[in-house]
Amino acid sequence: PLYKSATLLFKVSYMCTLWLLQEFVLAMSEHNHGHIALVSSLSSHVDTPLISAYSSMKSAQSKLIETTR
Repeated sequence: PLYKSATLLFKVSYMCTLWLLQEFVLAMSEHNHGHIALVSSLSSHVDTPLISAYSSMKSAQSKLIETTR
């Protein structure tokens, strides 16, 4: 079903980004140095039919990175 694949997509893509940030942001702030790079896609900015789960996850991932600045 769609909800299972959407849940898996969110867990793998968004949650892994969040967990990695939690591991590295503290060390970067202690050293007052570091960079975060996220490879995203235009689908986080453009609504595209039939890939709403992917677009939503990419948007959430982009917003997560923006809020860490």
